[in-house]
Amino acid sequence: LRAGFLFAASEFSNHRLYQFQGIGDDEDDSIIGYMTIGEEDTAEEDQEELPLFRPRALKNLLLIDDIESLSPILDCKIMDLVREDTPQLYALCGRGPQSSLR
Repeated sequence: LRAGFLFAASEFSNHRLYQFQGIGDDEDDSIIGYMTIGEEDTAEEDQEELPLFRPRALKNLLLIDDIESLSPILDCKIMDLVREDTPQLYALCGRGPQSSLR
C-alpha cells in the first residue's frame, strides 16, 4: 500500500492520479473534538457523537498526474472567432469554479 497508486475519476473535472506516500502512522491526531447530534428531548443513548476534524493539506498522497477531461460538455460551438478562415471547435466544460472554455 505504501507504494500504491490511487486514480480519482471525476464526473465534473479533470481526473487525477495520486501516489501513496504513507498510511497515516504519524502521531499527529487530527481529531480536535466531538459534536453530539440528536434532539434535546431524546435519550442520551439515542444521540450520536461525531468527530470534528481540522482541515489540512494532503500528507500521505502525492499528485502524480492531472488528466484533462471534457466531462461534462455543457455547450459546443464551431466558429471562426479569430478570423483565420478556419472554423474551430469551442466547448464549455465542467461546472462551478473548475469550469473551462476549451
